Amino acid sequence: MAPEVIAGNEATPASDIYSVGVLLYFLVSGRHPFEGRTLAEIAVGQSLRRRRLLTDDRPDVPEGFVRIVDRALAFD
Repeated sequence: MAPEVIAGNEATPASDIYSVGVLLYFLVSGRHPFEGRTLAEIAVGQSLRRRRLLTDDRPDVPEGFVRIVDRALAFD
């Protein structure tokens, strides 16, 4: 979920894009961009902007795809 949704705010088109970024990341790597055993741990990782890089998990993924996922997961 997008950070704003975890915080209890309504979903927006931006949070939908973020969710697609998380899904794409997971589909090609088998991992989530933010690690955590609980929703609270994931929220802390998001707030500290400690996310895994797709290229760390899958260095073979084309650069254009990585840019799309990075943009979808951007905090701004």
